[in-house]
Amino acid sequence: MKIERCEEERVNHHVGNQNHNTSFRVTDLKQSTQYDFEIVNHQKAILHTDGNECPQEVIEEFLFYSGFINHIETLEGTIIYHQPKKKVMKVPLLNIQPSQLYINEAKLNRLLTWIQKPEDIIIPIIEEGNQWISIDGHTRLKAAELLGFSEIYVYLGEYEPYIDDFVYFCQKEQKFNIRDLPIITNEAYQIKWCLFCESYFKTKEI
Repeated sequence: MKIERCEEERVNHHVGNQNHNTSFRVTDLKQSTQYDFEIVNHQKAILHTDGNECPQEVIEEFLFYSGFINHIETLEGTIIYHQPKKKVMKVPLLNIQPSQLYINEAKLNRLLTWIQKPEDIIIPIIEEGNQWISIDGHTRLKAAELLGFSEIYVYLGEYEPYIDDFVYFCQKEQKFNIRDLPIITNEAYQIKWCLFCESYFKTKEI
């Protein structure tokens, strides 16, 4: 079974709702099935699909990108995932330390087609001392900056040791908040950031 995230297509099963990286296609030897998660609010999502039971792996993949969701049900109302509600809070945008060096222009432009209000943005952070550190969602932070949002919604994510190194890389380059991150082309992003990360993690495996 192969799971692919559909980044640029429109959600097929509920007309007019732009895909916010919440649509996944599962391919096996027999068929290809799409699973679209409609985020209703900061707690709930609804699954739209023409397939049968949603594989657990697809739910886990969705939650990897949308870890603030604690309740998922089908369009018919069947609950397929439920956990205690996560705490969501608002923090000043410029008080968040990035853990990424660049912003992908193509991805940013896609986000700017649907982000309209602060409630459309929510990212995972960790707290170290008196500092908030973004561990994902940097493109959304940049969108918030460009749209003039002074605060954004966040939730506590899980700490990973590599985050400390990435924060060090940012601070070494004088990148202390989202204003400091330059927007670069997709091609440059693949070279400057994706290859950098790939090399970093390969080194950690040695």
